[in-house]
Amino acid sequence: MTDAPLMPATPDDVAAFLARRRTPRARATKKLNDVLGRLVAGEPPLDRLRTAWVLGSYARGAPEVGDIDLYMEIDEPRSRGRHALDAVYRRAHPYSEVVKALGCGSGSLVSIDVEPKFLDEGKPGDSTSIEPIVPNLGHSITADPFDPPPTLLWVRGDTIETARSRLAAIPEDPRARRYERTTTVPLLDDLLPQLGVDTAFLLAMQIRRSNVALEATLLQPAEAPLRTRRALDGRYSEDSSRRNAAAAALSHLEHKGVELNAVKLIDGPASDRGQRRANEDNAYTASVDFNAFHLYRLGGGGYPTGWRHMHVWPHSRPGPWLALEALVLNSDRASELHLGLHTWDKSPDDRAAEVRKILYG
Repeated sequence: MTDAPLMPATPDDVAAFLARRRTPRARATKKLNDVLGRLVAGEPPLDRLRTAWVLGSYARGAPEVGDIDLYMEIDEPRSRGRHALDAVYRRAHPYSEVVKALGCGSGSLVSIDVEPKFLDEGKPGDSTSIEPIVPNLGHSITADPFDPPPTLLWVRGDTIETARSRLAAIPEDPRARRYERTTTVPLLDDLLPQLGVDTAFLLAMQIRRSNVALEATLLQPAEAPLRTRRALDGRYSEDSSRRNAAAAALSHLEHKGVELNAVKLIDGPASDRGQRRANEDNAYTASVDFNAFHLYRLGGGGYPTGWRHMHVWPHSRPGPWLALEALVLNSDRASELHLGLHTWDKSPDDRAAEVRKILYG
């Protein structure tokens, strides 16, 4: 990995694996029709929704999509301060009950951004007075405007025929670009649906500054190295998909010459000897985990120089498993970049301008 190129590409087998996981437009359209039916029915809490817009790759006409991006406006009777406080305590999507009622809960193809319209800051709308205005949305990281702008699907009071006619009017375009703005790192563009926007763009900036190196791979099923089996057996059942994925990851690292006694598996040692070293300073120099938060932490300079981290995307099937291996090249510079973007006196516009400079030159 030390010889990995600055701009990592997606290996052919990984690209083929990701392509199989993309959703044909016809299936995405069927899901959107279901969402529109629920919006028109207007059962609580959906009766508070005002408008629904589609954006991203579906709005551009892509024949296949990684997910469906929807933007919705909702009447919000709470004050702005109360709403913000409740969102902090919930530590979840601030309108999870709305998302669930739309049939778009955890693991759904649909990603929903719900924008509150505070009733104490203006007149509440009703089915006859709402005049949809194209929302002025920009990329959450770079602030670049979406291209094309969001496309209106539904306004409160619409019939199902009206809503579905708007959906049908969005033409399919075989030449449609998949992303309105790229991370400028080919591998991260391909992994964007898996990583999420924040993590993908943060890692892209670190790669651009030569602070982190990345490599994607498909982990084929393999026997766990002998010295790691006790740790795996103590954590997982014999037929656990995560046990099998972790075994494949540890076998992969062993074949690459990584010292397994210094590998951390989730929150403990991966090997028997590592168990005896667990309380020593600098006992670990590498980690295997399934929690994507660690990729964001890595992009923020949360690991020391030389640290190797392997993130595995688990699934219930027997393999192969998609994995992303990262090597920290310069932790101090990675931390400096992240902290520099998030200083208290930096405005969102200034931060976005700096991100664009790092990514696009």
